[in-house]
Amino acid sequence: MANNIDVKDGAGATKTLKTTDNGTDHSPHHNVDKINGVAPAFGSGVLGATVQRFTQATDDAGVVSLGQIAASASVLDDWDESDRAKVNLVVGQAGVTAGAGAVAANTPRVTLASDDPLLTALGAVTASPTANTLMDRVKALLTGTILAAGSAIIGKVGIDQTSTGTTNGVAIIAGYSASGKTPWFLNATTGTNAQTITGTSVKFYGGVFTNTHATQFYFVKLFNKASTPTVGTDIPTLVFGIPPRQTIVIDENIGITFGTGLGICIVQAGATSDTTGVGTLGDICLTLYSKT
Repeated sequence: MANNIDVKDGAGATKTLKTTDNGTDHSPHHNVDKINGVAPAFGSGVLGATVQRFTQATDDAGVVSLGQIAASASVLDDWDESDRAKVNLVVGQAGVTAGAGAVAANTPRVTLASDDPLLTALGAVTASPTANTLMDRVKALLTGTILAAGSAIIGKVGIDQTSTGTTNGVAIIAGYSASGKTPWFLNATTGTNAQTITGTSVKFYGGVFTNTHATQFYFVKLFNKASTPTVGTDIPTLVFGIPPRQTIVIDENIGITFGTGLGICIVQAGATSDTTGVGTLGDICLTLYSKT
């Protein structure tokens, strides 16, 4: 049995409260047909104006989970050619090295499989490596199979010289001699000092030339001539300039051949036509080395 009760709300409007009698219990209730003038939607269906709104607490576990999902989704959304997924393959290092270059802290380590063709070609480092592998050829090289004794020349190597002039596999250059050179000394007087050192074929091996003058530059000229050179006319074969107060050393191990003879003069200019000789006795002291 239902007993309705009319009441007025705060605005003075009449509202009807419906009650239900159930045995000895009397339960009042308000029959709500509309909310804010709109009948609410019930059951499953799509979102619409009649669907009621509700608010969830910010510390609700569902809200926290949704936030984490949104953050992860934003990272996935950013993946493109310039910003791929940043996965640190090397612990403590951001990214990895790419392309050719030196090994760095973020270079991944690579291990070759035991059946990799490269390992097969290299061969194991053992006393008896597999034939025709790199290690086999290295062993052959070091044990003399490849560099066996013989006449073949492989490049620049050391010389095992057993005695002077006798060397294994190396020919001595014709005309060279480690001994038998004849020294010739001159303490120059005033003038050109033109003269013949020898009138026969000779090899010139160098010498020591000293200029004691404080300022004068001198030139020693050597001629391929059996007689005394004509200074200012004859063309020299070799010319050495000697600066003031200096000593120069010429060392020609192979030797320079003067086929006719060896002549000398000393002048103050390098030109062939110069005839001005030594100004003071002892300005030039020299020793030449030659061999017939």
